[in-house]
Amino acid sequence: MVSVPEIPAGQTEKCLARDRRREGAPLRALKMCLGSALLVASLGLWFVSAGPQDAAMQLIRLLLSLTLLALGLAFISALDHGAEPPEVHVDPRHRQLRILANDSAGRLRLRAVHDLDSLAEVSLADGRLRALDAAGEVVVDLPLPDSGDAARVAAALRGTA
Repeated sequence: MVSVPEIPAGQTEKCLARDRRREGAPLRALKMCLGSALLVASLGLWFVSAGPQDAAMQLIRLLLSLTLLALGLAFISALDHGAEPPEVHVDPRHRQLRILANDSAGRLRLRAVHDLDSLAEVSLADGRLRALDAAGEVVVDLPLPDSGDAARVAAALRGTA
């Protein structure tokens, strides 16, 4: 996500103060409880006596146990939000590029601040914002799905927005 300068001053601080994970906390808790219950149920099937050891019953119990295990792992693995792209704020007034990313607890944190003048290259080619620092390392590489976003980011980088 790229933030352009139409936002009021102090937007970076407001984003940092906002805890996006609290909005989804009930859903996250439901996924965690349901995933844990399914994992416990997959093991609990083997503690229940099936009476005489029928091979067909054992096979059904095995398939049900593996299904519950897979569903439980799916619910718990859905809790990881590490694949979210960072937010990038372009501040033309201070000539800075601020990168905000989620920490391990899911809270938005300021990861880096770069002066636009200290960056070796900033390009908006092929619908992507790409910035390299003086050492040639990639600072930002984000897609810009809308051409209007690319135009606003370009204006912000020039300082005309």
